[in-house]
Amino acid sequence: MPPGENLFRIADLSTVWVQAEVYEQEAPLLRPGLAAEIRLPYAPGRTYRGRVDYIYPYLNPDTRTIQVRLVVPNPDLTLKPEMYADVDFVIPQGAAELVVPNDAILDTGERQIAFVDLGDGVFEPRELEVGLRTRSHTVVRRGLEEGERVVVSGNFLIDSESRLQAALAGMGTAGAHQH
Repeated sequence: MPPGENLFRIADLSTVWVQAEVYEQEAPLLRPGLAAEIRLPYAPGRTYRGRVDYIYPYLNPDTRTIQVRLVVPNPDLTLKPEMYADVDFVIPQGAAELVVPNDAILDTGERQIAFVDLGDGVFEPRELEVGLRTRSHTVVRRGLEEGERVVVSGNFLIDSESRLQAALAGMGTAGAHQH
């Protein structure tokens, strides 16, 4: 071996850094010291706990994510460099917010709509003002009231039916003018 070349690389893995990528719309919820739970996809039932140590000050324009560094105790040395993990941040509950499943919201590109079940097969479309969106839920700031029942699956069918009804009504009106 040539002189000056490293023979060994020694690392202390009793505490590791976990690099997480967070979508830009979720980044405002993060702060140093925030708790996180780390799971390895190939080790079900095992959870590691860590804390946000550093939030990088730039956005990756390709993935629209911000990198976050976590410090995680690794007493059994299971976590190794270059492993993949799933990270869930433990966000403290603030003021109570109205939250609905993402499937309850129909995004038209210009508006967000939810269908409220009024009973007896009657549904009322409501335009929403939404806030933070996670992988599964969205905060609703305006447009729904607590306790109202919203359609979670089938929005596409309801939307298609309403468009069909509008088109048929338009055809009937157009036909009446032609006679």
